[in-house]
Amino acid sequence: MHKSYRLANYSDASFDQYLCLKPPLVLWVVILFLSRAVALPFMIGISTMNGGNLRDLASATGGLVGLNTLLPSLVALAVPYAFLRRSPTGSRLSRWIWAHGRPILAVAATLDLAMSLWEPLFGHRAYADHVEFALLVGLFDVYFLVYILTSRRLRDMFSDFPAADPSGLAHPQR
Repeated sequence: MHKSYRLANYSDASFDQYLCLKPPLVLWVVILFLSRAVALPFMIGISTMNGGNLRDLASATGGLVGLNTLLPSLVALAVPYAFLRRSPTGSRLSRWIWAHGRPILAVAATLDLAMSLWEPLFGHRAYADHVEFALLVGLFDVYFLVYILTSRRLRDMFSDFPAADPSGLAHPQR
C-alpha cells in the first residue's frame, strides 16, 4: 500500500478500517463552524419547520447564523459529504472533493470571513453594534484558515482515500 506520507508519523488509532487517516477533532470543529448556517439550525432544532424563518434564526442565534453565512456553509458541507462517501466504493465526485478538501475549506473560510465582516464594517448602519462580534467571528475564520493551510495532518489526511474496489464491493483491509 503506497501512502504519500510516513505511516510511522501516526499511531494505529489514527487510521480507520480502510487504513486511511481519520479526521482530527479540530477539523470537525472547523467544519461545524464553517457550516453553521446549515448545521446549527439542524442540530439545535431551529428551522423553518418550527414556524420560524431565516431572520428569526439570525436573531435567535445572535447573528452567528444568517443569509451571509449560507454560501460558506454550503461550500464547507462538501467535505462531510465526501467523508461519508469515503470507502472503496466512493464515487469519482467524492474522491475529487476529498482530494481538494483543504482548498474547499480554505475557500469556505475566506468567504465566511468576507461575508461576516462585510455588513458590520461596510453595510447597513443597524449592524454597527455587531462589529465586535463580527471581528470575533473573523478571528476564528483567520485561525481556521491558517490551520487548514498549514496542518500536515490535514494535508496527509486529504491525500488519503481508500483504493477503488474493482468488484464494487467494500472490503475492509483490517
